[in-house]
This record gives sequence, structure tokens and C-alpha cells, in this order.
Amino acid sequence: MVLKAKYLLNNGTGIIAKDSSDNKIDLTNQCTTCDGWSVDVSNNGNNYSYKFTGTTDDYFYADISDWESDFTLALWVKYNGNTGYVFSTGDDPEDSFTIYNDGTDWIIDSIYNNVTHSYTIGTVQLDTWQHIAVTKTSSTLITYLDNVATTHTTSGESFHFKKYILGRGRTDSFFNGFADSLWIYNEVLSSDQIGYLFNFNDPSATSIEDMVLNILQDEIVAFDEKIKSKLVTLLQDNNI
Repeated sequence: MVLKAKYLLNNGTGIIAKDSSDNKIDLTNQCTTCDGWSVDVSNNGNNYSYKFTGTTDDYFYADISDWESDFTLALWVKYNGNTGYVFSTGDDPEDSFTIYNDGTDWIIDSIYNNVTHSYTIGTVQLDTWQHIAVTKTSSTLITYLDNVATTHTTSGESFHFKKYILGRGRTDSFFNGFADSLWIYNEVLSSDQIGYLFNFNDPSATSIEDMVLNILQDEIVAFDEKIKSKLVTLLQDNNI
């Protein structure tokens, strides 16, 4: 499995959502005064999730090198109403795709060569944690909602990743609700691996023991980052 990005949204403070993959493409909240970190976590979340307000600039953003290939994307969402654009891979009018809901269904929209293609993921449940996953290979798109799969035949369009935008669509359409544990791969995970993500928050975990070990590893990495930050501050304060 080739992991492109992993955002556990476990910081608990600040405007940065750390990328736990080897690529280290951190997301930055465009609202410098927003602080939506919450202990209301998904079924398999760690210590925190992030609560978006659905207002201008309260979203996470990273500009990336354009890539297009088979992929898997998975995240937990909890929709609170009004505005439902939770994730996008580009700014308008770039070739990209968006995950959002219309108040009734979760939908993935792809834009390719100025043509929009829409695929229904499943029914929205208000104020309830739901797990969304999408895999794409060749002309087959498989969407999962709470580990229930639906297979779609695409029109042959490409699905481009030009940005990672969490909490906003391509334009100024925002998300009112929670997000947790965003995973992005540049290959297709199997239905069993999607099940491990849904049940254990890790596609390689096949037991509670695996899940605990992986969570501990992530916690150690987060602790190490905090210690480094404290040491840098201490050295600067003492002109060392």
C-alpha cells in the first residue's frame, strides 16, 4: 500500500493538521483564529476530531503536486446541517473532485474537461458519525458508506488531486460538522482493508491489538514533535 497522506486530526490545538505519512504534507487552516478541535471523536478516532463551523476560511488547505492514478480516500464525518462540502481536490475550475452532501445523500462529484459527473455514496444521517470511503481504478468507482459498498461505472473521466482541501468545496462552499481520520492512497484498497479502516482505523490492522499498537506509534510521533518544539523554544529563549 502506498500511503499519500494520513490526517488523524489529533493535534488538539493550533491551525496545522499534521500529515502522519512519510510525505509530511501538513494542512493549514485558513482561519488563524478558529479553534475547532473537539473531543467528540469518530467511532475509531483518537483523542480529537475537528469541528468546522461552515463559515468562510474555516477549512484546511495544502497545495500539492498534481497527481492522478488509482486511489483510495477514506474519512469520518459528522454533518450538522446547512453546508455539506467536506473535501475537495482542487479549486474551481480545476479538474478535480469533491465530496459533499445535498441534505439527503453523500455525493462525489468529479469535474474533468469542464464536464461534471456525480455518483451517490449513500444517505446522510444528521449529527451522526459516518465513514465514507472511495476507491477508483480504470472505469470503476466503488463508494462505501459505513462499510457498505456501491459500485459505479464512470464515464472514463480522470480524478485529479491538485490540492487537499478539508472543510470546503472547490469554491466558497463550506462544511458544518466534524471530520476525523482522513486517509489517502494512490492505489485501490480491498474491501477487507476498507473494513479494517472502518473497524480499526487502520487498513493493516486485523485486531484490537494491532489498532492499539498503531495508535501508540502515532502518539509517540506526536509526543516527539511536541518535545522538539519545546526544546527549540527553550534554546531560542536562552539564546543558545
